[in-house]
Amino acid sequence: MNGNGMTMRVAASTRARSLAGAIAKYMRGGGSHITLQAIGPEAVAQASKAVATAQEMLEQSRDESKLVVRMRWVLVDAGEDSEEPVTAMQFDVQREDESAPKTTVAVANEIPVLHV
Repeated sequence: MNGNGMTMRVAASTRARSLAGAIAKYMRGGGSHITLQAIGPEAVAQASKAVATAQEMLEQSRDESKLVVRMRWVLVDAGEDSEEPVTAMQFDVQREDESAPKTTVAVANEIPVLHV
């Protein structure tokens, strides 16, 4: 966890429905922010399905929360053995705050590097 949020890594083998359940449970429990990190197209697909399913789960439980997702590409420094960083996608999932002003997310020219 980082502050009032949680970071989870998503693999190609991650079961989207299980991840969705974890996201929904965390949000129902008062959590406000989850960061999902996915490396590779299959992992990105699983993370995308999980976020959509989590929103459905919240709606079915009559939770009025709406999830806001911001996605960005990141480079993951794979260490000394790797010749190049690996491209990954990061999903920032949070509750929609009705009182917050609506903002536009700008895409930067530089891609941040995560050191793992």
